[in-house]
Amino acid sequence: MATNWFLSELVFRIYSDSNPSLHRFDKQLRLIESVTEREAYRKLLQLAKQETERLNNPSLKEGLRWEFAGVGMLHNVAVPEDGTELHYSIEQTEDADEYMQSLRNRNSEIKSHLAITA
Repeated sequence: MATNWFLSELVFRIYSDSNPSLHRFDKQLRLIESVTEREAYRKLLQLAKQETERLNNPSLKEGLRWEFAGVGMLHNVAVPEDGTELHYSIEQTEDADEYMQSLRNRNSEIKSHLAITA
């Protein structure tokens, strides 16, 4: 049987002892190789368990606790080609200028890291 690639998203809720009203979520995109979608899902659940154990290691981050919240997506990437769209999201913000400035800052950091001038 041929294997497939699945793009997936694991979502973890982060709890803070010092700020219980803070609501944060860690969203991780993962690429999973599997024969079937069901097998990919099982692999994701195993990864989530391992990641939860790793993130909740007391020596890593005191005062924080990660809880697996769920699988945000699971998409078969049948034949990946150059430029294939793997994921998209539409975001809504209260402050478009702030969002654009944040995006420009991230782009500048990427260019600096890659030593690209534009």
